[in-house]
Amino acid sequence: MLASCRDEVLQIARDREVIVLLIPTRGLWRGSNQDTERRVHAHFSGLLRDAGLRVVDPAPRFEREGPPLQYYFKGDPHWNASGHRVAAEEIAAELKIPPAPKRP
Repeated sequence: MLASCRDEVLQIARDREVIVLLIPTRGLWRGSNQDTERRVHAHFSGLLRDAGLRVVDPAPRFEREGPPLQYYFKGDPHWNASGHRVAAEEIAAELKIPPAPKRP
């Protein structure tokens, strides 16, 4: 399924400069499936990067800067203003890096 999702993203990204923003699920830090959620998140991120896509993943920064769930509304899977701020800063940092040459 993850390879199929990657292929869909590649179709959308064809002939465009694209940055993919991964939206980390709360399940990375809460619930009984955290190990599985982490494996899926890391695998999908790797598939996208291996395909030559630029990927922004705020999850590591969420973890570095305190309890990751502080970036979500309580009991809600959506980011609060702090989560959006971190994502915007991570995108801005990625935009400062020149894109890699396109693969043939």
